Amino acid sequence: AQTPLFEGRSQGVFEVEDAPPTAVVEGQGTDAISWGRAVDATTSASRLAFQGHAFRLGIDGPTTLGFFQIHNGRTTEGSTVDALNARLTLTFFTPRAATLEHLLALEVDTTENFSDGKASADRISLLNPYARTALSHQGEFYGLRLQLGRATAHAVTETEQLFLLEDASTTIPLEAVVCRALPTESREPQFSFEKIAGGDELVVSGNGSPEIVSGQSSDPSAASPSRYELLPPTTVPPPEIRTEMSFVVGTMRFFNGSVRSETAAETAVIRMQWGPNESHFDFPIQFITTPNHGSARASADSVLLTAPVSSQTLTVHGIPHVARIAWANPSPGGYTSPVAFAVEEGVSAEADLVLIFTRFTLPRRPFRLHVSTPSDRGLLFSWPSHPGNVYQLESSTTLEDFLADGDPLTASHSTTLVSRTLPAQEARYYRVVDLE
Repeated sequence: AQTPLFEGRSQGVFEVEDAPPTAVVEGQGTDAISWGRAVDATTSASRLAFQGHAFRLGIDGPTTLGFFQIHNGRTTEGSTVDALNARLTLTFFTPRAATLEHLLALEVDTTENFSDGKASADRISLLNPYARTALSHQGEFYGLRLQLGRATAHAVTETEQLFLLEDASTTIPLEAVVCRALPTESREPQFSFEKIAGGDELVVSGNGSPEIVSGQSSDPSAASPSRYELLPPTTVPPPEIRTEMSFVVGTMRFFNGSVRSETAAETAVIRMQWGPNESHFDFPIQFITTPNHGSARASADSVLLTAPVSSQTLTVHGIPHVARIAWANPSPGGYTSPVAFAVEEGVSAEADLVLIFTRFTLPRRPFRLHVSTPSDRGLLFSWPSHPGNVYQLESSTTLEDFLADGDPLTASHSTTLVSRTLPAQEARYYRVVDLE
């Protein structure tokens, strides 16, 4: 292995912001946090702890920074949280004394509890795995990417997400990968909406500009139809943008007007002009117009990033890079996930667009079916999937005549899980087919 570039120790504490009023949270500001109210005395609340660890970072592979200890409890509806933050502090001893802090945002997806723990697996995702601060050593700059290692039991992990069985516990390494940070010139990007499309009654203006007006008002007394504006970032960008570093590149202001859905725009492309020779990156989006109900939240309309990783590349020092964007930091009246920005009916709100330049890799992972036996009661299958695609698990006793094993499954995440009982006595073979 290569000589480590950076040595130090990690520590972390947890925080929850904007928890629902019915949520039950204990351990704010400590290295162990719990959430949810246990459904009965046979289980407990969900829990997440971080155990700091000494580290020696090189550029020859992932290094363990510490360990997450996680328990997925059976909890009552409305008592849990859907997001929390891990405030990580890396204290460096060599090559010089320094401190790096990173607020790691975690999304918690709590599934409905069934009698089968495998069908009730919950998901935790790393939303911002790239540290904003670059590391330097002997005149070279490096980026830091966080990822999840292999779970000890009862869970399926990918680099940025974990599926943990209901009423189960596991320990997962938090790993860091050091990436050479290639400098790119910092300049303010230019945004525009392109290729706006909709139905036969589409009413829209502003194609090719940073501001569009969409839809025909459903109420003659309404002030305005829906309006979307792409604005310069509200925060000052760093003086030098480096690869593997996340930063706010722009802001969208979205006014959700009351419009007839058949007149509203349905799809478009956000085009960003950036970098040498005014390279451009296209990010397809979808406008979701919901029926208007009495509740402003229930009537929220959304802008979805349907392909948040660009198909175009930017070559820096001979190395191609792709751009990846995500929504973040909504103002009141708005709500974000990495791919969705929703705004309440009749409200104007803003959200930031966060950009990461990362080295180009093949966008699709190998399509492999994984199987584990977390207990003697059944099998847990998992495979990499594309949200929206439909998959069919098939089985056979002969490796020749495969038949459907259960109903087709529509993927909602980048990994799909399904459980089956153990075959009685005969050997059985399984495969998964992408029906798209």
